[in-house]
Amino acid sequence: MFSIKNTLLLVLLTSLSSLYAQPSQWGPTASYSTGALVIVGTSTYIATQSVPQGTSPPDTLYWTDLALAAAEMEIPVEDVPTETPADILASLPMQTQIALSNDSVAGDTVSLTIDSETFTYVVVTGDTNASIISALIDKAKVKFPNLSVQDQRDGYATIVTLTAEIKSTNSDVDTKETQVTPPTSGSTTGGGPVFTGISSRAYVDDAPMVGSVIITGTEPKNVMIRAKGPSMASALPNKKLLANPKITILQKINDVWSIKETSLDYGDHSSSSVYSSLSTGNTLEPMIVTSLIPGTYSMRVEDESGGSGNANLEIYEIEDDTSSSVFYGVSSRAYVDDAPMVGSVIITGTESKNVMIRAKGPSMATALPNKKLLANPKITVLQKVNGVWSTLITSLDYGDHSSSSSYSSLSTGNDLEPMIVVSLDPGTYSMRVEDESGGTGNANLEIYEVK
Repeated sequence: MFSIKNTLLLVLLTSLSSLYAQPSQWGPTASYSTGALVIVGTSTYIATQSVPQGTSPPDTLYWTDLALAAAEMEIPVEDVPTETPADILASLPMQTQIALSNDSVAGDTVSLTIDSETFTYVVVTGDTNASIISALIDKAKVKFPNLSVQDQRDGYATIVTLTAEIKSTNSDVDTKETQVTPPTSGSTTGGGPVFTGISSRAYVDDAPMVGSVIITGTEPKNVMIRAKGPSMASALPNKKLLANPKITILQKINDVWSIKETSLDYGDHSSSSVYSSLSTGNTLEPMIVTSLIPGTYSMRVEDESGGSGNANLEIYEIEDDTSSSVFYGVSSRAYVDDAPMVGSVIITGTESKNVMIRAKGPSMATALPNKKLLANPKITVLQKVNGVWSTLITSLDYGDHSSSSSYSSLSTGNDLEPMIVVSLDPGTYSMRVEDESGGTGNANLEIYEVK
């Protein structure tokens, strides 16, 4: 029989010799305790469990690059060591190791347990350790669509349980939120409902506005990403606008965030001229047209000079995109002040689409310990019909929308954070997040497809 070993590497320290850990150069003769920080080359790593002598980063069984924690905590990587080891570890996705022995016979049942969910596979003639692990991972991905396999060899794999989220780069999401099933690939012209455009508007202060997307499918997708600030003067005449927006696109590969594109102004991205008709007309507002392979991306909007003001982030499928890959969902994190944070989606096709809309405030306290959070978020869903916006649904707290009980596993666990699950016809929708009592603070808006 096979044996499966599951090791949870997310360890919360109960005892610290000092409040903050200081990185030191990794040494081949040293052993390290959980939470130790070491430097190898130009990268700094944190030990996710006790490390034996001679085990060097980037061995994913023992070490995680602080670049991942920086992206998840929404802080510069050089600031991560100023956080406590417990907070750094808590920001990381859960990891699971699985290992198989070599005594397989057809008919054996092997299992893998992730976050209390067990997946089984019956061995067939001709199976190898690698094919069995792949089969278990495929089954797990039905429940946890954003599982990432960091390291897979014959009879061994390291799995990272990521969140099924389109979220900001802060990792405030519990693993129970991975119970969202992504759509199968389908052409945007094939009649099935898909997201073809998503946008977010919010106030940018000392932290960027962050919008994220997951692209599912098998082919690269042609996408336009655009930021607005000054050009919204007519639409927002009484609001302070972000004077000189900058876009940074980050891509998550093997659980490490890296910068893919940066654009400061219109025209500094080589493909912009081909799509000049899509520009805002203001050269201070950057636009990127790029081909994105299926995966998870984060788009950050901030001011080049550190200024503040309202900004808009837009992410659209462009007309010449012929791929079958689709946007799976969107999320945005930003500061809500006297104006709501607004996220919008365009759904195309001929059928309705089941969508979950969720707002977070208080539940992000662990991920954003030094940020003011929106205390009591409220969601309003508006629909645009014949050019006129009308309110479709309002939700103040979890449970006040009748369908939410059927999807209780997707709740944040905080009753002050509303969640709506609704079937939306093809069209244009806007989701507004604000505080019930007019308060201010950081909030997260998430919009996903669900079955």
